[in-house]
Amino acid sequence: LVNDIFNKSYKLSDDETEIEIFIDKKIIKNNEIKIDFIFKKLVSPDEVLESPDSRKLGLLIKSINITRI
Repeated sequence: LVNDIFNKSYKLSDDETEIEIFIDKKIIKNNEIKIDFIFKKLVSPDEVLESPDSRKLGLLIKSINITRI
């Protein structure tokens, strides 16, 4: 979701390192952008026998680059 409006669905692979999100300037209000990531079928490291950590994990974001085009 971008500013609470559905933007696009993405299917990510394990080796995916970059996602581009294009935002229509019509939905930008007060020069602010809020991006919500919603995940389905999250699993924990415990469920895949990686570690005893039972927290459901989503996405690790190391950095975000925002470019106006």
